Amino acid sequence: MACVGLAVPLAHLERKMEVRAQHWDCQDRWLRTHAERGDQVLPYTPVSVSGLGEPFGRHGQKPWPAKCVAQWYHLKRITYSPRVP
Repeated sequence: MACVGLAVPLAHLERKMEVRAQHWDCQDRWLRTHAERGDQVLPYTPVSVSGLGEPFGRHGQKPWPAKCVAQWYHLKRITYSPRVP
C-alpha cells in the first residue's frame, strides 16, 4: 500500500525534474558562455524542485548558494533573475 501511495507523487516528480534539468542546462550554457567572454556579474534564475537548495531561496535568506554558484563560474557575483536567460 505504501508503494502504491508513492506512485503518483513520484510520477509528477519525474516530470518536474525533467523540466528543471532542461532549464538548468540552458542556464549553465548561458552562464559559461558569458563568463568566458569576461562578464563578472550575471543574472541567475533559481530552478528549484522539491525544495532543493538554490541561490536566492527562502527570499534571499541563504546567501551561501549564490556565492558558490558565482565561484563555480568564476564570477564576482550573481544576481537574481525571475526567468531563465
